[in-house]
Amino acid sequence: MLENVSEEELQKFCNKQASKSGQHHQRPLREGFVFLISYFEAIEHIPRRLQFRALKVLLDYAFYGELPPENTPSRIMQSFVGWKRLLDADAKKYDRRKKDRFASKPLAGNEQEPKPQNNKSKVRNKQKAGKK
Repeated sequence: MLENVSEEELQKFCNKQASKSGQHHQRPLREGFVFLISYFEAIEHIPRRLQFRALKVLLDYAFYGELPPENTPSRIMQSFVGWKRLLDADAKKYDRRKKDRFASKPLAGNEQEPKPQNNKSKVRNKQKAGKK
């Protein structure tokens, strides 16, 4: 399998992998994100040779919060600026909903008393019934 690979190519590959060893991703900031059609359309308009790199930039930011490297082509960076705004806004909304959802649930063993019911609707119903 490695018969077609020159010693020089193999050395370059090994050096590249060694330099990346410190760049292994930690646990993702998010487990998922909404992939909008606009992301797909933007990547479709990027030259084919750069499409995978653009997708990688998008996913690295969406999952790990990593900004693109300095040598990223300007065409990808132009799209990334728009992606970043959308991803940040979606992440903020998600975090807010997550916080609200967990804040409203009582902790185990700490039962909260039920909130009093709103009696205004009952009064209105009685008034409507009396007018008939």
